[in-house]
Amino acid sequence: MKINKILEIILLFFILGIAMLPRSIEVLNKNYIFGFDQGRDYLAVKSIAVDHKFTLIGSEVGAGAAGLNGIFQGPSYYYLLSIPFLLTRGDPYSGVVLMFIFSSLSVIFSYFFGRKVFGAIGGLATVLLLALSPMFIAQARFTWNSNPSTLFILLAFYFTYLGMEKKNKYIFLSSFFAAFVYNFQFAVSIPLSVSVLLFYIFIIKGLIINAFTGIIFINK
Repeated sequence: MKINKILEIILLFFILGIAMLPRSIEVLNKNYIFGFDQGRDYLAVKSIAVDHKFTLIGSEVGAGAAGLNGIFQGPSYYYLLSIPFLLTRGDPYSGVVLMFIFSSLSVIFSYFFGRKVFGAIGGLATVLLLALSPMFIAQARFTWNSNPSTLFILLAFYFTYLGMEKKNKYIFLSSFFAAFVYNFQFAVSIPLSVSVLLFYIFIIKGLIINAFTGIIFINK
C-alpha cells in the first residue's frame, strides 16, 4: 500500500507535533526533578567541568543497591551533561533540555528507521508508537542517565539492518552503538551487544543451527 508523499509529510509533522506536546512540559515550565540520582550525577559533572578532574567511569550500576557492587557504567553521560552545564553555568534545568533534545531526536530518527525497514506507512506507524509511548515520553521530562539510550539503541538496530544488505560494512557501527549504550544503561547494553554479535554470526554469516537435530547447516 502506497501513500502520497505530501500526505506522508503532513502526517509526519502532525505526529511530531503530538510527540512534542507532552515532552516539552518540563522544558516550557522550567521544572525539573532533582533527587538522589541527579545530585550524584551533577557532583560528578561539576568535578569534570569545574574542577577539571576527568573520569573514566560513570555511575555505579543501580547506585550500588542492585547487588552488583563495583560495576560501573561508562562516563559518556557525565561528559554529555557537562556541555549544557557549562553553557548555563551550572543550571540543572539545562539537563532537562538535553533530555528533551535526545528524546526528540529519537522520535525523528524512528521515522527514518521505520521507513527504511517497512516503507512509508511503517515509518509513520513507528514514529507514532514512540510519540505516544508513556515510557519514551518520560525520557524527555527528567534528567536520568538511562534516558538518552533510546537514540543509540535505534542506531544500533538501524546499522544492524543495513548490515543485512551490505554484510560486513556496518558491523563496526552496529557493534559500536550497541556497546555505547553501556554509558547509559548497563542492563540494556550487554544483551544488546551479545544479540548483535550472535545476529552477525548466525544470521548474516548464514550459519543456521537446527535446535532439534543439532546439525549445523551453512547457508551459502
